Amino acid sequence: MSDEELTLENVVQEFINKFEIREQAEPQIRGEFEKEFADKAITRQYVNEFASELIDKILRASDVMKQNLAEQVEVYDSKYHVADEDKQKWKEFPEKTPCEPDLSIIVDATQVIKENSVNTVLSGDSDILALQEIANSYFGFSILSMADEYSVTHEKRVDT
Repeated sequence: MSDEELTLENVVQEFINKFEIREQAEPQIRGEFEKEFADKAITRQYVNEFASELIDKILRASDVMKQNLAEQVEVYDSKYHVADEDKQKWKEFPEKTPCEPDLSIIVDATQVIKENSVNTVLSGDSDILALQEIANSYFGFSILSMADEYSVTHEKRVDT
C-alpha cells in the first residue's frame, strides 16, 4: 500500500483481510481504528504499531474468554457406541437427519442430558443448531448458539 493509499478505510480493510477478521467483529475493529486515529496522523509506523497492539489485545481477550468458557464446560465420555435407541430416534426425522459426524455429537448430547440432568447444549455448528426444534420437541433439551450465548460487546472488549 502506497503512502497515498494510507486512508483509515484502506488500513482497516487491510487489517481485516490480513488477519481474517470475521464479519461480525468488523464494526468493533473499525471502531478501534477510528478511536486511535481520530487525532493522529495515519502513517505506516503508527498503523503498524497500532495493528500489533490491537492483535495483542484481541489475543489476550480471546485467551480470557477461552479460559472462562473452559471453566463453565463439563466434559463427559462418549456414549455413542451404546446409544442405539437414540441413534434410531434421531434417524426418524428424514428431512433433518444429521450426517454421521453430527449424529454422533447429537446422540452423545442426548445421552449426557438423560444421565446428568442437563437441559441445554451449546454449539457453534449450524447443522447442529438446525436440530433445535427436534431436540426441544422430542428429546426435551435446548440447543443454543455459542456465538449468541458468549458474544461480547464492544465496550467489554475495549476494557480487556
